[in-house]
Amino acid sequence: MSTTTSTAHSSSSSATSFKKVSIRLPTSVVIGTSLAVAIPLVMLRRQRRAGLHSALNSSAPPPRMSRTSILRPSGPHASPHPTTSRTSEKQFESEFSSPGVGELISAVSKADLSSSLIGIKAFGIATCLVTVGAVTVTWSVKSALGVKDAQEFGEKMRMSFWSALPKNLLSSVYRPPATDKERHDAYEAAPFDADEGWKWVEAEKRLKRAYDEGGFPLWARTAMREAEAEARLERVRRQREMDEKAVRGS
Repeated sequence: MSTTTSTAHSSSSSATSFKKVSIRLPTSVVIGTSLAVAIPLVMLRRQRRAGLHSALNSSAPPPRMSRTSILRPSGPHASPHPTTSRTSEKQFESEFSSPGVGELISAVSKADLSSSLIGIKAFGIATCLVTVGAVTVTWSVKSALGVKDAQEFGEKMRMSFWSALPKNLLSSVYRPPATDKERHDAYEAAPFDADEGWKWVEAEKRLKRAYDEGGFPLWARTAMREAEAEARLERVRRQREMDEKAVRGS
């Protein structure tokens, strides 16, 4: 009973999944198969017509029948004309025979080559269009904003963004430590003031001393503090440069 139920359930699920299959899949399969069969057949038909035309042009005309040839009895020696006609008939039969696998493969390979050439040409045109568009947009932006490189463009965009932000939002994003706990956390991350400067030689000495005293854990905490101090110093320097540029621009 359970086997029958599972079989019915599997058949119903397979039927449901079959219904869910879109009609586009069989349609695309039929179209693709038709194209794959039709293209080689058309090419073979053209090749056959060209071969038949050349054979008809190259074959000798039939012999002219005269009254003496009709009245002459057939002797033991045969005329050479039937041999020529048999050869031409065999040639026509071979030309009208069904195409082989090699001809089909060559036709398909020619079709693939032409389609690949078309794809390469389309890809080249698209690449040229994208390149021309990118160069045009870059030149237009540089001319409109008056910038020379990507760094200057980034600084100008940052200044524009900061000037567009409201003052209360800007102060909440870049607010100094207000409480004692925040101030203690800031100095715990970087025990010296950023205005005094940060030097890698002194930081390397502190890292070495931390590793000698506490091993890798203390060295990792000290490295984190040094990285925070360097980042804070870099932020202060960038902010000072931006303020100076804003003052000079105004």
